[in-house]
Amino acid sequence: MCWRVAPPCWKNCDKKGKATTERYCEGERLTGLSFAGEAFESCDFADCVFVDCSFSKCELDHTTLNECRFVRCEITGLRSVSSSVQSLDFEDCRLQEIEWASLLSNGAFPDLIHTLKDCSLKYNTFTEMNFNRFDFSNGNEIVGSMFAKCEMQLASFKGTELHETEFYQCDLRKADFREATGYKVDILGSRLKDARFSLPEAVNLLADLKIKLS
Repeated sequence: MCWRVAPPCWKNCDKKGKATTERYCEGERLTGLSFAGEAFESCDFADCVFVDCSFSKCELDHTTLNECRFVRCEITGLRSVSSSVQSLDFEDCRLQEIEWASLLSNGAFPDLIHTLKDCSLKYNTFTEMNFNRFDFSNGNEIVGSMFAKCEMQLASFKGTELHETEFYQCDLRKADFREATGYKVDILGSRLKDARFSLPEAVNLLADLKIKLS
């Protein structure tokens, strides 16, 4: 089904009512758009700003997003086919049920997310991604998510709500978890040298050792 107001970089819907897009969209400000079950095919978005937009169960098909910014947007269940994104900025967004590694193109763009600020992430999965020196502490909450085999040296989660969020076989050397809450860390499979934690949450790190404190 077509959206009511299409930005200048988009075409109209085809005869079957399926939304189609131009191949290239640069420097556009796109506001108040809502998409449900749409497919973005063979599109390139560069330096665009999305404000108050909603993307539900959408698919990127041979599509790229480069240095785009999302403000007060909601993205749920995003799927990807041979697509990639690079250096995205998110502010006051809700990001749910996203498998972020599927948005990497053969490792060509390791810095998929540039910044996160005041965002809510729920049920996201990050696999074999680079978050070295990344700052997750800018008012974000990360719930029910998984970081697996990620590079996260010097990453900061200071004061971040990480309820039921797991870190599996990650390189967390010198990462900062002080005042963070709710996280689970695979201490046997992760690298933790010089990582910083605070009590009482740090006690939970001992769960994998199956020991009891009294």
